[in-house]
Amino acid sequence: MQTLWLTLQDGMTLRAFRVGSGTFPVVLLHGFTDSALSLTTVIDHLAPRADVIAYDARGHGGSGRLRATVTVQTLVDDALGVLDGLELARVGIVAHSLGAATAFLLAVQHPQRVAWLVMEDPPFYLTPPPQTNTLQEWKTGIALLQAMSAEEMLTYYRTVQYPRWGDADLVPRVQARRDLDSNVFDLIDFANTPDWRAYAPQLVCPSLLITGEVALGGLVTPEAAAHLQTLAPNVQVAQIAGAGHQIRCEMPDAYFAALDAFIAPLLKETL
Repeated sequence: MQTLWLTLQDGMTLRAFRVGSGTFPVVLLHGFTDSALSLTTVIDHLAPRADVIAYDARGHGGSGRLRATVTVQTLVDDALGVLDGLELARVGIVAHSLGAATAFLLAVQHPQRVAWLVMEDPPFYLTPPPQTNTLQEWKTGIALLQAMSAEEMLTYYRTVQYPRWGDADLVPRVQARRDLDSNVFDLIDFANTPDWRAYAPQLVCPSLLITGEVALGGLVTPEAAAHLQTLAPNVQVAQIAGAGHQIRCEMPDAYFAALDAFIAPLLKETL
């Protein structure tokens, strides 16, 4: 796997990884508090068929630290900067959570750059999202984890928080938490995130929404998924029973079956 360092127009440096034997580029966007390597299982799954690029969002992984407030639109502009920096004219995107919301906005703002889109449980709410104090509670929890050694955190994840996950997902999560800039909780302004419902009618590329169960921690309700399809009829929905928010980690067989069914014909079209 090749490690790349990309400098954006505002001077921010992003760490990226590139691997694969295919010719069509597929870009992976991770979720909030994760890193590019949190998608290791997806990278490994796609590498035999595609040119896979995964990068750490600013404030995450090995990318530059945050020094001023940014918005989700900043993250969209960063994604576009990655495409430009690597001279990728048109890509497929597989993304999770905040990364999926970022990819969604990229696809509607720059439709000529996104051939197709896979969104794993983005924060598409029909009612207002959790309040800011939830972020502060999350920040406190991350601080407690960062005070642990890597082995202590891995043991905690295995035995308490993520007992169903395999080490292929757990080990990168430990490293992502240790690398995380805690300023992301204070300097990413989620309050000004565009309403996905206003943009959904502009989503023209073939798209797949993979959702879990809200009762298990999933964000997208069946009602929100159905509403998205009324606004953007080109969106397919795969609802994975038994999974929460981290669908690929909790129900990997079902996740990858849904992913493959969607992208296999699309990758053939690009050959």
